[in-house]
Amino acid sequence: CSLEKLNKPSTAQPDPDISLALRAADDIDHVLAQPIPPPLATLLQAHLGKLSAAIPKGSPMPQGQTPTPTNAKSLHSALLSYIPQARSGQLALLLCSMAAALEQQQFRRLNHTLSPITSQDTLKGPVAALQTTLAAEHAAIYVLSACAAQTSRSKDRARWRSFDQAVSAHIRQRDALSLALGADQVPAEPAYALPEMNGPRAVDAAAHSAERACANTYGAQLAATPGDQRLWAEGALRLSAVRQLMLRGSPETFPGIA
Repeated sequence: CSLEKLNKPSTAQPDPDISLALRAADDIDHVLAQPIPPPLATLLQAHLGKLSAAIPKGSPMPQGQTPTPTNAKSLHSALLSYIPQARSGQLALLLCSMAAALEQQQFRRLNHTLSPITSQDTLKGPVAALQTTLAAEHAAIYVLSACAAQTSRSKDRARWRSFDQAVSAHIRQRDALSLALGADQVPAEPAYALPEMNGPRAVDAAAHSAERACANTYGAQLAATPGDQRLWAEGALRLSAVRQLMLRGSPETFPGIA
């Protein structure tokens, strides 16, 4: 997924997405000016480069600037506030991906725990996108359940628990999608192809691959969904990005972008 250059600005009526991208880029610039850890600086420089590439040269900064973030936490909050405002689904996805990458950084540093998507986060969106996400949940549940079955609950409890928690999360999300879609929904396949699982590393790789595929699917759903209906896909992507670390994956610069 690549963010194409946004429309050229018009002096009469500036493109709202250009203004949004400019605000986000300016926010990142301000955080980069602060004393921050080198890994965070590297991440934000990559984010700034991606945003800047989509902004036409000569675009004027928007008036009425919101409070400027000074750290990763306030930048994260600002990015989340921009997601429903974006008219372009691809810009919304990029903003969400950047927020998810910040959450991966925080998770590694602070060892945060995950909370499920709340019932207040209404699940809406194009039916085709919801069906695709439901199909991904079916596959993830199958693969992650197989990973748990390949892991000793007594001898390797921490790893088994990470798989079990991931399965539970995807079951909750599958059920939410099923409820939203009603009777006409894509069913689970009788079985799914499994990779070789010869040893803990191979099992971890299979689990991480399944979770990463789901994150990309949530990203596609978010990009296809109107602004005021993106909350569920946004939450699913962000949680999935952090869950990848719980499954012994590595942080990504743009999680959820295939």
